[in-house]
Amino acid sequence: MAYPTLRLASFLILGQAALSFGEPAHAAACGEQIGPGGKVVLESDVGPCTSATSPALRVVGPVTLDMAGFRVLCDLGDRPNGVLVEGKKAKVRNGSADGCITGLDLTGGDGGHTIENFAVTRSDTDGVAINSDKSRLKRVTSTTSNDDGFDVDGDGNRIEDAEAVTNGGEGFEIGGDGNRLSRILGAANDEDGIAILGDGNQLKDGRFVLNGDDGVDVDGDENKIDKVLSSGNGNGGSGDTGIEVDGDDNRLSKLTVLDNDPGGILLTSDADGNTVKQSRSFGHGSGDATDDNAACGTNRWQKNRFGSTDADGQDDPECIPTKRGNDTFACGEIIGPKAKVTLGDDIELCDSSTNPALTIVGPATVDMAGFRVRCDPSDRPDGIVLEGKGVKLLNGGVTDCNDGLEIRGDGKHRVDGFASEGNDNDGTRVFSDKNRIVRFSGNQNGGDGVELDGSGNKVEESVGLENEGQGFEIDTSKNQLKRITGGGNTQEGLLVSDEDATSNRISFGAFVWNEDDGVELLTGGNKVEKSVAVRNGTDDQDSGFDSRADNAPDTPNQLKSNRASAHPYAGMRTNRDNDGIQKNVLLGNGTDALDENADCSGNKWKKNVFGTSRAGVEDDPECID
Repeated sequence: MAYPTLRLASFLILGQAALSFGEPAHAAACGEQIGPGGKVVLESDVGPCTSATSPALRVVGPVTLDMAGFRVLCDLGDRPNGVLVEGKKAKVRNGSADGCITGLDLTGGDGGHTIENFAVTRSDTDGVAINSDKSRLKRVTSTTSNDDGFDVDGDGNRIEDAEAVTNGGEGFEIGGDGNRLSRILGAANDEDGIAILGDGNQLKDGRFVLNGDDGVDVDGDENKIDKVLSSGNGNGGSGDTGIEVDGDDNRLSKLTVLDNDPGGILLTSDADGNTVKQSRSFGHGSGDATDDNAACGTNRWQKNRFGSTDADGQDDPECIPTKRGNDTFACGEIIGPKAKVTLGDDIELCDSSTNPALTIVGPATVDMAGFRVRCDPSDRPDGIVLEGKGVKLLNGGVTDCNDGLEIRGDGKHRVDGFASEGNDNDGTRVFSDKNRIVRFSGNQNGGDGVELDGSGNKVEESVGLENEGQGFEIDTSKNQLKRITGGGNTQEGLLVSDEDATSNRISFGAFVWNEDDGVELLTGGNKVEKSVAVRNGTDDQDSGFDSRADNAPDTPNQLKSNRASAHPYAGMRTNRDNDGIQKNVLLGNGTDALDENADCSGNKWKKNVFGTSRAGVEDDPECID
């Protein structure tokens, strides 16, 4: 089996004693200690290890360990702990741990460690445990642990570009104080996406989707939560919400909370002195914004956009300010052009005799004020159709229709803050050009969450979750999708399908727990960058990222600076010619990097980090760098 050429050296580790750095060698054995002192690059997997050699690998800082894509493997019948990091200022990078009690454990010592490019899978307890202080974890993934993905009891740690997916407990549990988390993903965990129990922590730019309980649960005090998306969380239990706050003096801003079951944002009766501002919450089973304190107590709600609200058991517009209009419409009506309306009620039980349920002709501005178009599920029309040019559709939703939202006409429409769920076909289908869709959720639809049949569109900060088709499908050219999340779909998270679908750009996407590929490109000339795919696929052909030669043109795809972990088959796979595959981190997959062409057929694999690789039928380390 061939491995990547990023290995610079290798060292033999003997007995339980610390490494003697003057002795070059090939492999590390179970139970060995690396450090303190020196730089080590592994040359092979460690294990499978048993409890007789627990931990499987001990790293004592200061030391640098480059695992070179290799794995620490634990015996599932007699598990040890995985990688234990002690001492001070240890550096561990480019590896994975599978099947251990705790996969990665930063405990004891003075902390200050650095962990980069690490994947943990199938831990018996927590995937990653941090009990020391002031460490930095970057590009670390924890999946399918029996307890929490990340359990952080230390203080002052930084966690960046990390994922916790399909774990048995919380995605992230933050029990310590003063930790900083940024660009993290908590998806499809049995409990909360993230639970913040400590004080003075900061969470910025997080995505929490499809978790069994809350997306975000804040029990501590004086925490700062900023630019968080929470969607598709909860199992319908009375306490499940997109974001729940039980602590005091927390600051929450710029939240996007869409389609959680049952509630959106909840401040409980224990919550005092909190601030929620510049946030949007729509499309939930019950209250979009709820404060259990009489007149909101000492909590402050500022400059938000919500639909239905509930403060101390009844609407209280003075303590949870919301915008309400007086405009009401019947099924089948047409709004516009040049109209400006704000809804004052739902448009309900529309049937096929009034197809579509609502037509908006641009230029027109419709603020739905949190209300919805609801169709008759036994006789479904299309929901909302945008015609003309330059419609602004804001702050609402559509449910139980045929297609939920159709964007037609001459384009340049804007949809912002919208939930389309439970429709018979697509959540939204875009037929025109140069539209912008922001903060959109296309969840639990019979077709795709979002289907793009027009060109030059922009889709940002949007989700496609638990659809019978794809989360997102692109059939045309020059579209830009940024910060989208496709998860839990019956097919792909993102599919670029038609031969005309070229020159599209996907960046900062997250694709998790889909039954087919995370991202599948069936044509050329597209670019996917800075995106993450975790635990997609249910058969032996599904991958995190898959570039296929099914359709013209022959223009190469570019896959750059992406990450893929925990796929049973392949992290990244291609059968095309001349693709550019650069700077990707592919760890903890059945096969990390797979090129099905003999000699890679001109594909350029450069500066990637991965473990196992296969080119064509046989290993070819020369064409997969």
